[in-house]
This record gives sequence, structure tokens and C-alpha cells, in this order.
Amino acid sequence: MARRRSFRMSDIGVYELRRDGEKTYWQVRRSLDGVRETLWIGWATREEVEDIVAGILATTRTRALPNRPGNVAGLLMAWLRAEVEPRGDIRDRTKQVYNADARHLVGHLGTRRASTLTEDMLVEYRDARLAEGGAPGTVKQELKRIVSAWRWARRNNLVPDRPLTLPKLRVSPV
Repeated sequence: MARRRSFRMSDIGVYELRRDGEKTYWQVRRSLDGVRETLWIGWATREEVEDIVAGILATTRTRALPNRPGNVAGLLMAWLRAEVEPRGDIRDRTKQVYNADARHLVGHLGTRRASTLTEDMLVEYRDARLAEGGAPGTVKQELKRIVSAWRWARRNNLVPDRPLTLPKLRVSPV
């Protein structure tokens, strides 16, 4: 079986569902402000589906994706602006906590290239934050933020397509 062809145009994902000779059965979906919707589904060539998506982009509200972030600070700020701040289902206080977590991460990892971020760097961050007195639960939440930002950037082709896993952090019950 041939490999499925999928691609993105702005915040619209185009997914190949089935192939029959020259024509392909495509699904065109968008996720905007936390709502996922199918915009079009049908048989077309790749060129035809690109024209369909271009028409959709010209007539609907979309969210422009940020430029590829150079460093971890840029990655976190782009994630906060594009994914966290516009969401109405997240309380303002939670958004403030996300921003505070991002400030801690930027203080330690901000100048590192986003594309080179590894689990070893997250382990170094964890150890440094715990050594300076950060509560284990707080440090764990901060690490979850950077992994969430990485997953968002990965979905939007802003960082290399590889997983970034959360390092182990044992939080003892109180």
C-alpha cells in the first residue's frame, strides 16, 4: 500500500483517505479556537484539492501560523500567542500560570535553539529548578508546558518531526 499524502495550508489540514487511480478521496479539516471542523470531503487530484483549499482560505477566517521559532523563548511565546491566549475555555488565571511557567523555562532554556531541544536538556532544566528550590509539582507542570508547546509546533511543522518526552519526576504525596 502506498504511503498516505497529507499536508497543511495555514491552519487547514488536508488528509488523504483513499486513492483510486488518478483521483484521491480527501478530507479538508480546520481546527480554529479549539473547534475542529471538516470543511470539504471528496474525490480530487492533488492540484484540484489545493485549488479547493486556496478558495477556502480566501473566504474563511484563519489563524496565520507564526514563523519558525529560532529559540526556545520564541517557541514558547509563539505557542502562548497562537494556542493559549485565543482560547476562551481557559480561565485568565490559568493563562497567567502558563505565562509564569514560560518565564521560568525561558530563564533556563530561552537561548537554546528550539530545533535542538532534547529530553536531556529537559532533565538539566528539571535538576536546575529543583536545586534552586522549585517545588517538584511546579517543575513538573513547567515541563508539561514545554512539551505541549513542542507538540503544537510539531503539528504546525515549526520544529523537527520527532517526539519530545517528559522526563521522569517523582512527586511525593503531601
